[in-house]
Amino acid sequence: MLKKLGAILVFAISICVYLSGNGLFFGETAKIVKGGKSSGEFYTAKNIAFTEKVGVYKTYSNNYNYFEVIEKYDAKLMFLENVDGVTSYYFYSKKLPLKEVIKNKKVNLQVAVTKERVTIGSPIIYGGY
Repeated sequence: MLKKLGAILVFAISICVYLSGNGLFFGETAKIVKGGKSSGEFYTAKNIAFTEKVGVYKTYSNNYNYFEVIEKYDAKLMFLENVDGVTSYYFYSKKLPLKEVIKNKKVNLQVAVTKERVTIGSPIIYGGY
């Protein structure tokens, strides 16, 4: 009986986490892009549910430890690019719900690093960094 109750509790928590978003910015206010494209509707919210295609991203100071995010999601580096002083790292994680295909690679976590800031987005950063 106790095992069944524990299993139900784990399932319920999993559903709550899924409905509250991908967990990337759980409990934090982040930028949301409805429609999942750069031309989509931008707004700010907490714990957006992935009931429709959305992108999320957040900007931090340049000393933010983004390696913790990469480790948390067991993200694999797919490729990186340097453009105009921005280094963008593109990762794929099985733990994140959405994906984009860029350069024939599945990606769903982007980290853009400049001298001033770090921006993290999923599936990619649709806004500026």
